Amino acid sequence: MKKTIVLGSILAASMLSGCFFATETITCTKTEEESGMNSTQKIEAVFKSKKVQSINMDVTIDLSDQTDEMVDIAKSALESTYNEMETEGIATNVEQKDKTLTVNIDLDFEKASKEALENVDSNFGTAKDERVDTAQFIEEMENEGYTCEK
Repeated sequence: MKKTIVLGSILAASMLSGCFFATETITCTKTEEESGMNSTQKIEAVFKSKKVQSINMDVTIDLSDQTDEMVDIAKSALESTYNEMETEGIATNVEQKDKTLTVNIDLDFEKASKEALENVDSNFGTAKDERVDTAQFIEEMENEGYTCEK
C-alpha cells in the first residue's frame, strides 16, 4: 500500500513539474545554391512528451537569375504539388514576391492522418504517435546539412 502511495506521489510530482509533458521546440535551417537558384529552408518542430505535435516548414527560393516565364512555371509547379497535400491538419501556401517564391507547409500531427502525413514525407507518417528522440532528430537534420537549435 505504501509503495502505491509513494509511486503515485512520484507520478503526480513528475506530471506537475512537467517531466511527462515537457514541450521542446527545435528550429533547423539550411541554405543551398543549385542551378542558379538559392534556397533557404527553415523547419520548426514542436515536440510534447517526445512526440511530434507540429512541424512548420518554410522554403524561400530566390529565382532572380531566371526569366519571368521560368518563375511562373516554378510557381505553378509548386502550387500543383503542395495544394494536393492539403487536408485536415495540413495547410500549404505558395507566395510570390518579385522573383522570390515562398512555400509554407504547416503540419498538425494530432489532426492529420498517418496517410496524409506520409503524402508529405514518408518519415512523417512513421513519426505520428511515436516517441521521438529529439537529440537523434537534431543529429539526423544536421547530417542533412541543417543547423539546429533548441
